[in-house]
Amino acid sequence: MIERFRKADQKDKIRFAIAGAIGSGELSEQEIGVVISATRANAGIFRLTASFELFGDEPIGEISTADYDRHLDVRQTLPAGMEEGLRLVSDDKREVRVITLREFQEAEANGFYALSNVEMNVAYRSFARPLAVLDILRTARLAEVSFMDEPRIGLADISLLPAALLFVTEDMTSDPNFAGQRARLKGRSIQDLVSAGEASVTSVGSDLLAVEYDYGRTFMLEMMRADMNGDGIQDMLIHRGVGVIGGTYRSGSAMILTRLAQDEMFSTIHGRRSLQPWPPPERVPG
Repeated sequence: MIERFRKADQKDKIRFAIAGAIGSGELSEQEIGVVISATRANAGIFRLTASFELFGDEPIGEISTADYDRHLDVRQTLPAGMEEGLRLVSDDKREVRVITLREFQEAEANGFYALSNVEMNVAYRSFARPLAVLDILRTARLAEVSFMDEPRIGLADISLLPAALLFVTEDMTSDPNFAGQRARLKGRSIQDLVSAGEASVTSVGSDLLAVEYDYGRTFMLEMMRADMNGDGIQDMLIHRGVGVIGGTYRSGSAMILTRLAQDEMFSTIHGRRSLQPWPPPERVPG
């Protein structure tokens, strides 16, 4: 009890100190915001760019490493008809129902997977994506330097986004008729494609982008900024959803973008299991 009051007293002192610094003109409100964000990041608390319903049906605006285990056991909000949980199946025809991230994690480790398109979409949105965010959170740190904050740049800056972020049909099929699509995007930006009339931006905002290119649609939404691979440089976690225009194929993934210098484009950080597309290629319905 005494310790709790001590902490509350410290918080009040910090609030008065901040108010005094702003009033005296020693620090601007923007500088105070940076200090507060840095303090919270050092404590393992990160602000989400937008509020998400990642864990249950309550939108959250920040995420904390201290809440990792608690999030695993929150009952996820599922569509009507799935009140008993999301159905997962195994190759030997067994079925299980999962309703928490921990249950999904354990079932997946035991070879269970979502079967139908609807179940795959729910599996990604309600289970795979939140688990990817939690996995990234465990190693996220306050960045020592940023090449995307001053000035602030992001998904709206398509001249800095590689065209390779866009979906192409080659991603979902081994048909030789589509071979080479991804290679043709190498070294080009999304702006290059738009300027050449090959792609069109259908929606754009400070933290979102939707682009149509070659009969495919790519939607990207910023989720969080932090150093996510330990190199001291600020990275950006995004949700990337893709699909075929007029078709049923859909896939989503959590993805980390980084920018290593002021004169460089964004690039992708690879190599984490949590960042793989959902559904996995081998589970995509034929």
